[in-house]
Amino acid sequence: MVSALPNVRSHQLETVNLFEQLSYPTAFHEDSWLDALDCVRRYYRKELSGGNYTPAQYHKYKSMKAQLPVMMPAGEFSARRDDALLRPSGFMQFDIDAKDNPGRDLEESKWILAEMEQVAYVGQSVSGEGLWGLVRISNPSVFRDQGRRLLLHLKHHTGVVFDEPVTLRKSGLRLFSYDERAWINPIAKPFDLLTPEERPRINGKRPRSSSDRKSIETLLGRIEAAQVDITCDYHDWIRIMYALSTSFGPDGLHYAQRLSQFHAGYDPGHVEHKFLDIDSKRRHPVSIKEVARIAETHWK
Repeated sequence: MVSALPNVRSHQLETVNLFEQLSYPTAFHEDSWLDALDCVRRYYRKELSGGNYTPAQYHKYKSMKAQLPVMMPAGEFSARRDDALLRPSGFMQFDIDAKDNPGRDLEESKWILAEMEQVAYVGQSVSGEGLWGLVRISNPSVFRDQGRRLLLHLKHHTGVVFDEPVTLRKSGLRLFSYDERAWINPIAKPFDLLTPEERPRINGKRPRSSSDRKSIETLLGRIEAAQVDITCDYHDWIRIMYALSTSFGPDGLHYAQRLSQFHAGYDPGHVEHKFLDIDSKRRHPVSIKEVARIAETHWK
């Protein structure tokens, strides 16, 4: 069982059966949203597939995708953040973009992946040109470390370039997709390349700050009530990301998404990529008070 949401902007979680939805997704809209998926794919093939598209065409494509249901393949969550995992599914998702693999036959790659006994699912992504899939993992408690080893293993086996942030994000969203020729293997064997010596020390984790969490939750309440965009200035947005990373580490993505949601060009995938990049490369701390300072300039 995993958590699902009606669309990428929603925070209303519902529990669904993972493999039932992979076989024939009916969550939230019975079978009516499959027509919407077909429209997304036809629009992609017509307007974006060749790579020569306008910003307006790309924005329309993202808007169309944003209407589709999403799930959280890593398990059941109480909220859209890593530390809200209630029950792990035992699976980790991976993502393969066509644009990152020019000239490669991804249909062939799909069946190469299907030959691996740890792969539980592999099928077409929403665009119809990329792939996504699931691998059973042996130890969800070391999710990111196991994910890094998994990606190296998959790349070595297939030669394909994988989207790393998608795999390493425990609470990462996955747009519902459908592939009538997907590979489905619910009894896949667990992937396990981590030895006890490679597992991270528990005391090596960045401590959570309860006062910072209370502060940002209070501020978010005001922002969401007023539906104010405090991220319209790019440099302010980056400062906000640094501050959230300083206080919460990867869990700060949950707040980055909520603070960014009122921007006219809001793209959850872009926010996720940018935040995780900042969190992995952060060189200097930024106080969480910086978010409040930026927000104050928008109340006037």
